Amino acid sequence: MRILGNNCLLEALPAQERTAGGIVLLPENVTDKKQFWRVLAVGLGRRNKKGVLIAPDFAVGQTVITPLHFSHFTFDDRPNQKIVDCDHIEARFEDEVATPDI
Repeated sequence: MRILGNNCLLEALPAQERTAGGIVLLPENVTDKKQFWRVLAVGLGRRNKKGVLIAPDFAVGQTVITPLHFSHFTFDDRPNQKIVDCDHIEARFEDEVATPDI
C-alpha cells in the first residue's frame, strides 16, 4: 500500500496506564488519555500556499502520540491499523520505546 499526501499508516501500541511514580490507574481515572502508535508508512506531506512541500516531522518505525479521539480510516481486516492525517500527530519519541508509560 502506498500512502499519499499528508497521511500516514499507524499501528496501535499497548500503553500502560500508570503515573510517573509507578501507580497503575484504572481506565476511568485517566482523564487525558493519549494513544501510542508505531508509524508503518508516511506520505510525502502537504503543500503550503506557495506550493512548497512540507514533509511530516516523523518517519517510518518511530513511535508517535495522538489524542484518543480523532478522525481516521479503519480497516476491517486490520483493526489495530489506521490511516490518519499527519496533522493529528501530537508528538514523537526521539528514542525508541517498547511500551510508553502515560
